[in-house]
Amino acid sequence: MLRIDLKLILDEFGLTQVELARLVGVTPRAVNMWMQGDREIPGPVEAYLRLFTALPTAMRASER
Repeated sequence: MLRIDLKLILDEFGLTQVELARLVGVTPRAVNMWMQGDREIPGPVEAYLRLFTALPTAMRASER
């Protein structure tokens, strides 16, 4: 599986690290560590983000 580009996802959907943390149920610090490359994104979170990016725009808005 190819690694996702977390910064690209945040930019594309206008999410902050805090908002992403809330969406996936982790601390903002965990997201920051993923962004810095200090820790790998857990598989289930990566799968959620792949699904999130595949959703139609209207569904993404309801998820946030």
